[in-house]
Order: sequence, then structure tokens, then C-alpha cells
Amino acid sequence: MSDINQMVIRTALRNMFNKGYVNVSTIDECLKLASITPLGETNGQLRALHCVHFKDMDRLLAEAVPSMVAELFEGITLSVDELFDKPQVNEARTVDINPAPKGNAFLRLIGVKS
Repeated sequence: MSDINQMVIRTALRNMFNKGYVNVSTIDECLKLASITPLGETNGQLRALHCVHFKDMDRLLAEAVPSMVAELFEGITLSVDELFDKPQVNEARTVDINPAPKGNAFLRLIGVKS
């Protein structure tokens, strides 16, 4: 699996957990990126929890969900802890909303002087 796919999977799952509920669509799309066909009881359990907020689950179940998700990605390094770590964002960039003069606007947008 490519590094980009791994980053996409981690970011999507982190986003799902930060939103506070199980989203089977997110899990399915991440599994597709990893070329994994989900099978078994864990997949069925997570599908049954689709759109259920962690706050509405028994505490033990809510605490088990991250490990259940990681179990689906068996064979792929996916640390449960990193699903909750917020990525460090580089310095914020400002974007000028005024129309750019004609020419090579894309190069100016990304900071290349012509």
C-alpha cells in the first residue's frame, strides 16, 4: 500500500473517531484503499453500530471500538493510539481572495514567482 493511502486511511479514521461515532462508510472506503475485504463477526458488529455515537454506547463497548476497527486492518500497521493523535499542521497560509491577474495564476498561488 502506498504511503499516501496509509495517510488517507489514518486521517479518515482519526476524523471519524473525532466526530464521536462509528461511520461504516468511512471504514469501508478505508478497507477498499487497503485492498481488504472485510469478513467476520467484527465487521458485522461495526456495521450494526453504524451512526451510533460513542456517548450512547456502554463504556466497555465504546472503548473496544478502536481495537475492533484496527482488527479489520489485520496485516497492516495501524496503531489504535495514532487514530486519536492529532496531526501537526504546518504554518497556516493565507489566500488572497482578490482575482489574480491573468497569466500563470497557479504558479503565483503556490508561491512561485514568475
